[in-house]
Formats: sequence, C-alpha cells, structure tokens
Amino acid sequence: NCQTWRQSFPHPHRQGGCNVKVINTRNPPPKAVGMCPKCGKEPFLTQTKYGNRWACCGLWSWGKSPLADNETHRARNAAHAAFDNIWKSKTLPRGFAYKLLAEVLEVEPQQAHMTVMNKELASKVPDAVKEIWRRLHAGEIDIYDKEGA
Repeated sequence: NCQTWRQSFPHPHRQGGCNVKVINTRNPPPKAVGMCPKCGKEPFLTQTKYGNRWACCGLWSWGKSPLADNETHRARNAAHAAFDNIWKSKTLPRGFAYKLLAEVLEVEPQQAHMTVMNKELASKVPDAVKEIWRRLHAGEIDIYDKEGA
C-alpha cells in the first residue's frame, strides 16, 4: 500500500527558498519537461488544486507540454476551442483534421498540435479552422481520403 506524503523543500532557483509543496510517492518522480526557456534550469513539479504541474520563472505546463506563459496558454485554449469541433463532431477523423490544420497553417504536422504551439501560431488557428470549414463546404476536401485519415 503506497502512501503519498508531502515534503517541503526550498525553491531550487532562489536563495532562501519559498517552500514549494510537491507530492512524492515511493515511485520515482516524473521527468521534467525540458529546461526552462528563461533561465535554462530544470523546472520543478508543484501540486495545484487541479493536479501536478511543472513551473519555473512564471511559466508552467501540464503533463509533458513545454513550459509556457499565461498568454500562450490562453491562445492554445482558444485554438482548441475553435479546432476540436471539426473532429469531435465526427465531420473528419482527428488525424486528418490535424493534417489539414498543418496544411492550412503551412507547418509540419507535428507543429500543428496546440501543446507545442507558441502564442502567435495558436492565434492563427481560429482563422485556419474557418478555412478548413470553407474547403469542406466547397467540396475541396475529400472526406473519404483514406491516406489522410
């Protein structure tokens, strides 16, 4: 029976520390999401009321996403809100929808996922989605394209 316990330790980037609360279990802690783009140090894992998140220098991320600021998180959320209906409505398969998004944004397919977008690219997604819908309604997209799905 693995019990979760809390441990306070000083913030790794400030002298004197700030006693950031983290969750530790008998299992090793998850690996960091990469180095902080501001200070170049490894981010630290914090416990929030929504779960664990990585944080450093005013940036944060959930899961394995790169650290980002509040404006980038808001732009990504708006991008998801605009884009997700294309595949959640079952109009297009999810993978094909992302392929089209990459095509319209003129980026590589792996850059078309919101978790890796910067705020500038994420802010272009709502207009890209309008273009995808326009192409669908104009019959310019073969929804039965098995290679795209």
